[in-house]
Amino acid sequence: MNKNDLEESLKLAREGDEESEQELFKNLTARFLLFARRKVREESDAGEIVQEAVMAIAKEYRSTEFTSGFIPWAYRVFENRLLTFYRNRQRQVKKLEKISAEAMRTESAVYRIEPELKIRLSDCLKKIIAVNPRYARILNLHHQGFDTDEIRGRMDLTSTNLYSILSRARSLLEHCLKTGDIK
Repeated sequence: MNKNDLEESLKLAREGDEESEQELFKNLTARFLLFARRKVREESDAGEIVQEAVMAIAKEYRSTEFTSGFIPWAYRVFENRLLTFYRNRQRQVKKLEKISAEAMRTESAVYRIEPELKIRLSDCLKKIIAVNPRYARILNLHHQGFDTDEIRGRMDLTSTNLYSILSRARSLLEHCLKTGDIK
C-alpha cells in the first residue's frame, strides 16, 4: 500500500469505515514489524513494541490533528515506544548488574568461613548424620539452595513433616555449634 492509499484508508477510517480501519492498521503493523525486527533481537519483543504503538495510535488517531501528516505522526509514536523499550531494558540490565555484584560480594563473604568454624561445622554434621542421616540430607539440600517443595519431592515428605525435620535439624546444628554436642 502506498502513501496515497494509506491516506485514503485513514480518511475513510476516521469517518467510521471499519474495513478501511482494519486495512490501515494491518499495513501499519506490517511496516512497523519490518522496522522493529531490524532494531530488536527478540521477535516477541518486536511484536510487543509494535502492538503497543498500534494500540496507542488506534486510541488517538481520530481526534489528533496531524501537523506533518498521519504517517510521520504514527512513526513518531512507534519510535517513542521503541525508545521506551530500550530505556526499560537498560534499567533492567543495570538492576541485574547491581544484584549480581551484591550477590558476588555476599557469596564471597559466605565462603570466607573461619577455619575453626569449618572444623566445628564438619564435626557437627558428622554427629547429626550419626543420629539421623535424613536430617543431614535435608540440611544439605537446603544449603544448596533447593526450596522446600523441591526438598519435599526429593525426600518424599509432607510439608508438615519437612518443616518439623528441618526445624529439628537446625536446632541440633545450632546446639552442636554452641556446645560441641548434639544431646
